[in-house]
Amino acid sequence: MVPEVLQSTRPGLHRRIVDLLRPKQGWRILDLGCGRGEQLAELARFVPKARLVGIDRNAEFLTAAEARLASLPGRTLLRCADLDLALTFTDRSFDGIVSHNMLEFLEYPVILLAEAGRVLGEHGRAVFSHTDFGALTIDAGSSDLTSHIRHAYASLEADGSQHLDAHLGRRLVGMVSRCPTLRITETAVHIETSARLDGLAANRVRDIVWTLRRNLSRHHVTCGELERWRAELESADRAGRFFFAEPVYMVQARRLT
Repeated sequence: MVPEVLQSTRPGLHRRIVDLLRPKQGWRILDLGCGRGEQLAELARFVPKARLVGIDRNAEFLTAAEARLASLPGRTLLRCADLDLALTFTDRSFDGIVSHNMLEFLEYPVILLAEAGRVLGEHGRAVFSHTDFGALTIDAGSSDLTSHIRHAYASLEADGSQHLDAHLGRRLVGMVSRCPTLRITETAVHIETSARLDGLAANRVRDIVWTLRRNLSRHHVTCGELERWRAELESADRAGRFFFAEPVYMVQARRLT
């Protein structure tokens, strides 16, 4: 559900994923859907002697990831590939695997989960994480208008190029538990909060407005409503009445032997 215009960095979340993965120096770590390399960069800083591999199907994202990682320690290999297909790595070839906000963009997410279990080493760990876009909290201005816009945003369906599921975060544990190659060892929730309309909160609001503008006829939201909503949020922010929260559900798993 995150378009290319949303280019936020979330150091708290990326560090939480590292903490849940608990990587060691010398590990070989795979990032499935690495995007612009934010998670790889956090891993490079935390375990500089690890060997990192990032896969994404967006070549522009990989170019940005390469630039982000250029000055950081460690060895990183970036590949452009379709994650709806089987991975090209051999069995048990990675000590750690991370994947954030990737599964909703796949037509067959179960394939990626099964493949992750296949390439994960016997003593390795995988961390899958996903934002629950249907559980966003935005408190400011008109509650009715905010509820209307949040519902429209969470109700988006696949448009042919993206397989969107706003509620995948809450379904993540069930998806991983049904995977024949993985067993869940730990679960967690990371909640990003802000009392100001800046950083992630501002980016998410821009994302909501941008996304709904592209789908006005499908969700009975008007340009006027979107502009009025954004103005209400900005007014509430100036008055100190703004609050934002976004939950990310996380699952640590091991290979099912």
